Amino acid sequence: MTDLNQLRQEFEAAITAEMTKQLMAMAPGMAVADCHEMVTKHWLVRKGDGYDFPVPNMAWWAWQKSRADAVVDLTMLIHQDDNDSLAYYLAGDVELAIRGAGVGLKVTP
Repeated sequence: MTDLNQLRQEFEAAITAEMTKQLMAMAPGMAVADCHEMVTKHWLVRKGDGYDFPVPNMAWWAWQKSRADAVVDLTMLIHQDDNDSLAYYLAGDVELAIRGAGVGLKVTP
């Protein structure tokens, strides 16, 4: 699993971009920098492992949960006969790439 700090940075970048976009749509005369500042300095105030404001706090929970509960079936890559030995070895690389992307991994049988 990706480091929690990296996961949080990715989350904060994504939610800041989306909340800024939505805020600008609701207040078209507001400057991008002002919208961005409102989101980062007021709505993304951290409280413990979460956020003080309920919307990003719930979104943070969902962001983490979505990555922890993903199931990727790699069984089609894992064959131990001589003809599929390359696929068997590639499965390890695929697993590392998925984990490196911040997704929890459960290999199904």
